[in-house]
Amino acid sequence: MGVTMARPIIKGLKVKILMIYTFIGIAGGNYGLCLCASAATETWEGCNTVNGFAPGTCRSANATCTVDPENCQVNNYASLLDKANKNLIREGRKTYAIWSTKDEIITNKNLVFGRYTSSFPTMDNHIEFHDYNHMDTKDKTVQQQYEWVQH
Repeated sequence: MGVTMARPIIKGLKVKILMIYTFIGIAGGNYGLCLCASAATETWEGCNTVNGFAPGTCRSANATCTVDPENCQVNNYASLLDKANKNLIREGRKTYAIWSTKDEIITNKNLVFGRYTSSFPTMDNHIEFHDYNHMDTKDKTVQQQYEWVQH
């Protein structure tokens, strides 16, 4: 939840961009999680539509979170996520994301209605892995994180 909560906090505080030089989002759920799209999880606190990981619904008929529907317009996803993604205040002067398609927490190859949920609108660049679990995505990318922070 770190990335997903940090982004709205940074944007809400109206932090001057010079204060945060490099922001790296690692394995975030910025567009929600498909796990939260089922009837069984909709009452879970972490899946709520206010500040949880609710991925919303797609206007396309019979579209589900795990499918990449053509021309899907997602609505009703968690308002905290929606506001953070629509707010184009940058999280830092340089912004990056790291994710894995094998993340067991994010699931579904990191996709929510066909878009990478660990991506975010203001990121400058990203790295995608295909063999790291959730913790590996943080722990095994230290060199890349260091390089981004140094430049």
